[in-house]
Amino acid sequence: MIEREIAEFGRRMGMPSFALSADGLAALDVEGLGRLYLERGPDDAQERELLVYVALPVPDYDTGAPRRVLEACHYRHAHPLPLAGGLHNGNIILITRLPEGRAT
Repeated sequence: MIEREIAEFGRRMGMPSFALSADGLAALDVEGLGRLYLERGPDDAQERELLVYVALPVPDYDTGAPRRVLEACHYRHAHPLPLAGGLHNGNIILITRLPEGRAT
């Protein structure tokens, strides 16, 4: 089901061949946002899910980045899905998990 929804997403975006790789990963470079990843969760999970995350480069001298990540993930924003974040290899990472049944 996730594969079909991702293919439909690609078709609507004008990328008819957009699909998950054999490893279950797809990525898009989005201008002004960073790299958007769609990744199929493990098959052995209780419920299959789609990991959706974005990686945005951040310079080493940006000492306010960790605070902005924590602020973006704060529960008071009432995100429709739980949002987690952190810094990894010079990138801000924001990630959520989407149960397969909610992927449309």
